[in-house]
Amino acid sequence: MGHLTDLAQAAIDDLERERHRHWWIHFPDREPLEVIFAPEQTHSVVLALYPMAVAAEPIPDVLPEPVISRPVPLPTDDRRTCQQCANLDHQRGRDGFRRCAAARRGELPYIASRDYSPVPDVPKRCEGFAPMPDDPDRRTDRERWPELIPNATPEGNLPP
Repeated sequence: MGHLTDLAQAAIDDLERERHRHWWIHFPDREPLEVIFAPEQTHSVVLALYPMAVAAEPIPDVLPEPVISRPVPLPTDDRRTCQQCANLDHQRGRDGFRRCAAARRGELPYIASRDYSPVPDVPKRCEGFAPMPDDPDRRTDRERWPELIPNATPEGNLPP
């Protein structure tokens, strides 16, 4: 019996030496209460702060295992800015904005007015896109994004 008492005393001594931040406080008439102390406290201090408690047990500060993951490559963004389009006028209008030549020619009747001034640096998929002379990807709007005008032919004509 003395050996069991020595083990119990050793456990109590360990609790008194160790300070913990995170505790479960047990009560006879309700669910345990999870409490975080700053600064960390010993077992006797925790019980003294909660006189109705019948027990207190430290919750180990366990850090989660680091998750090591490889970055997932994002799909290639196929949008283009108006600055990358041959249809953006080089000269600015009286209002200081550059106009879309495709809209001015009436090629975008359901999308933009003839004096359309796009935001030049916002990536988008545009029905009026035309590659610049130095663009290695020579595909036009209908070839790049056929879903934008589902009934259009590669030549740009809508069927009758």
